[in-house]
Amino acid sequence: MFIKYTGKWNELKPSGWTFQKLFARNYISYRKEFDDGEFTLWIWKHLGGYVEIEDLFSSKTAYLIQAILNDTLTPSERGNYEVMFFNDYKNKDTYARIAPDAVEPDYFDYNTDIKEGLTAYGKAYKQFCKDYSRFRFDDELVKVVKEMHSQGFFEVCEGELK
Repeated sequence: MFIKYTGKWNELKPSGWTFQKLFARNYISYRKEFDDGEFTLWIWKHLGGYVEIEDLFSSKTAYLIQAILNDTLTPSERGNYEVMFFNDYKNKDTYARIAPDAVEPDYFDYNTDIKEGLTAYGKAYKQFCKDYSRFRFDDELVKVVKEMHSQGFFEVCEGELK
C-alpha cells in the first residue's frame, strides 16, 4: 500500500512547499514542515508521485494515513498520538502495519535484583526495539492529513510502488 499524490505539481511551490533534487539520480521532491518543524511531509515525483511522512517511507506512511482517515487512532490524555509499527520486513503480512497491542517493557517488571533486573530489562527492550518502531505525533498532523485528503492531494492505493 502507498499514498499516491494526485494534486497539481505546479501548485506546490506557490503554496509553500520547498522544491529539492535529491540523491545521485536527482529525484525531485517537495517538502513542507508543519507544526513549527515538528513533522515534515514529503512528496516525491519519481515512481508516479507519492507522499511520505517524516522518514516512515511509503508503506508505514500509508498505514498511518489510512488509520488517520478512518479515525482509528486515539490520542493520549495529553492529546498526543503514538503509533507502533511492526518491523519484521521478512513477513509481508505484517511489515509496516500498525501494531495496536505492542507494549514497551517496563523497567520495574525486571527490578527484582538490580544487576539481574537491568540485564533482563535490557534484553527485553532490545527485542522490543527490533520488533517494533514508534512514531509520535500530535493533532496537527491529523488536521493536515485530513485537510490535504479533502482537497484531493492524495489517495490511498493498494499494491506496491513501481
